[in-house]
This record gives sequence, C-alpha cells and structure tokens, in this order.
Amino acid sequence: MPARELPENEVFNKHVSRLRIRSEHAIGFLKGRFHLGRSMRWHSRVCHQVRGGGTRRR
Repeated sequence: MPARELPENEVFNKHVSRLRIRSEHAIGFLKGRFHLGRSMRWHSRVCHQVRGGGTRRR
C-alpha cells in the first residue's frame, strides 16, 4: 500500500492539500493582479518591430 493511502497519513494529506490549494489561489491572484510579465514581452516585441527591427528572415 502506498504511503499516501495509509490511515495515519490522512490528516497530513489534508493539510498538504489545503496548503497546495491556497498557494495556487495566491499565485493565480498575483498573476491576475500584476500583468507586468505578459505585457512586457508583448511591448518589447512591438517596440522592436516599430523601431525597424522587424522579423526579417534570410
């Protein structure tokens, strides 16, 4: 029997599960709150193309 299915680990597993859910919700909140990462990538690509860098292939 795997350790995760042992009765004595039930309380531990519930705590870990709750902690994992809370941390995933917190990360999702922060990603929604701060759009810096996504907008910076898009902004740098557009600025590069506008300044004449373009996406030329040889």
